[in-house]
Amino acid sequence: MAIGTDSAVEFFGTQDEVTSSESDITDGSWSSGLAWTNDDDAPMADVVLAAHFNTAADLNGLVSLHLRKLNIAETTGDEPSPSGEWLGGYVGSFMVDDATTDQYPSIRVGLRNGYTSQSYEWYIKNQAGQTLGDSAGGDHWRLFVTPVTLGPHA
Repeated sequence: MAIGTDSAVEFFGTQDEVTSSESDITDGSWSSGLAWTNDDDAPMADVVLAAHFNTAADLNGLVSLHLRKLNIAETTGDEPSPSGEWLGGYVGSFMVDDATTDQYPSIRVGLRNGYTSQSYEWYIKNQAGQTLGDSAGGDHWRLFVTPVTLGPHA
């Protein structure tokens, strides 16, 4: 079946690498905030976690993803940062395999834009049972964001 004219289809922006980190994240720990600007004003995004565990993570282990809006009150006021047990800005979780090979889990998240070119910080919390990272060197983990919107099919 062909998609009809003016039916809603997805449009994709350019994938951004938000970070390439040389820091391991131990089980139960947070990453630092990773700045990103939604310069496409997209209402959602596909987010990919490029993950490596030297020791196999738990089967179906989770790495949670959190999004903090910046500059939302009086032009410089920010949402609170997630930390400790406070999981503010939770947008979803990546499920990982019990493997020591590179993994690329992805999720679709909503972007809560408050103004054009909304600024955000991304955070991840490792809850996969092992340290996220490659202590032998190289890329420990990376986060990629692709803006997504809906529009009419031509």
